[in-house]
Amino acid sequence: MHSLRSLLEKFVKEYGIEGSLVIEDIRQKWDSIVGDTISQHTYPELIKNDILTILVDSPHWLHHLGFFKLKIIEKIAHYGIKDIRFQLGKLSTRKEKTISHTLSQEDLSFVEDTVRSISDSDLRERLRSLLIHAIVRGRVKS
Repeated sequence: MHSLRSLLEKFVKEYGIEGSLVIEDIRQKWDSIVGDTISQHTYPELIKNDILTILVDSPHWLHHLGFFKLKIIEKIAHYGIKDIRFQLGKLSTRKEKTISHTLSQEDLSFVEDTVRSISDSDLRERLRSLLIHAIVRGRVKS
């Protein structure tokens, strides 16, 4: 008699949904894998041939993430990921969806106008996150 686990594993492999399960698990754990700051600018898009494609929201972060590539691979190696590709693209994370539903266009404009003049990109991104968080929590009025 086969165990339920072995039957499920066989089913997953036969129908080619193993990659879908892995990418979904990575997405759910993404904040803890890369940390809050990086996760706000990235989204694990797909896995193909043991290569994880990660969408990145800006050229600055695309360049910056090259320095973290090996650390990220180490953290997800147990998923069978052997390499990572970073690709510039629009993020489709739950966080963005929540923010876009919570913040009005006026709120988003206020945030962008406030951070626009800050030349240090890391500081600008941190302030942007803090302002969004404060507006969502009702602590700042735009």
